[in-house]
Parts: sequence; C-alpha cells; structure tokens
Amino acid sequence: MSSSVNVLKRVLIVNAASSVLLGALLIADTAPLAELLLTDRAQIAGLDGADVLRLLGIGLLPFAAFVYWAARSALQSASVIRAIFFMDVAWVIASAGLLAAAPGVFTGIGATAFAAVALSVAYFAYVEGRSLKRLGPQAAATA
Repeated sequence: MSSSVNVLKRVLIVNAASSVLLGALLIADTAPLAELLLTDRAQIAGLDGADVLRLLGIGLLPFAAFVYWAARSALQSASVIRAIFFMDVAWVIASAGLLAAAPGVFTGIGATAFAAVALSVAYFAYVEGRSLKRLGPQAAATA
C-alpha cells in the first residue's frame, strides 16, 4: 500500500473520529455549549442557536460513518474520496460565510472555536485533495 494511501486513510479516520466527537458533544450538551459559544440573540435561519448546534451534531454522525467507511473500505473509488473532499470544502466555506455574515451570533470563544474547527476541516480537505492528485482516479479506484 502506498504512502499516499496510508496518509489518506489516517486523515479520513481522524476526520471521522473528530466528527463523531464533535457531533456527540453538540448533541449531548447543547444548552451549556450554546451559552458558551453563542450570544443571547443567536438565531440562525430562524432557529434558536442551541437547536442549530444540535442539528449540526446530528448531521455530523452520518458524515462520520461515511468517512470511516471510506477509510476502512480500501478507498473503493476516487469519487467517494472526492465527495468527502467537497463536503469538507463546503463546511469550510459555510463556516467562513457564517462567521462573516453573522458575527454577532458568536461569543469570542464561539468564533474562535468555530474558526478552529473550520481550519481543522480545511487541513483534512487539503490532505484529501493532495492525495487524490497523487493517486489519480485509477489508483484510488484500485487501492
């Protein structure tokens, strides 16, 4: 197994594990977490901030399962890895957009935590993108 495949598998496993941990935290302890991360007036898309955090947590769990499956299934296809890459890029873009468009929603700690998660996801996307370029579609499909 090539070094690129090993690096990609490790990054996907860390991506999945961190998504499970963050998702579980957002589901299990939403009210105190919302108080720490969001301002009193936090409304996102018409929802209470705590509800948005809970929904994010719930959404992270199937994503984590998909990423873990991709890491453990010998990278069945480049299209699967590419889909994960694009989902990670979308998370980073959405995070930057939310931080820019609604700065009054986050406390200082919340903005910092949100940006830190986005930077971590950007790193995952960077490694995924580089790995896809190195592997090429045929190599990833047969790895």
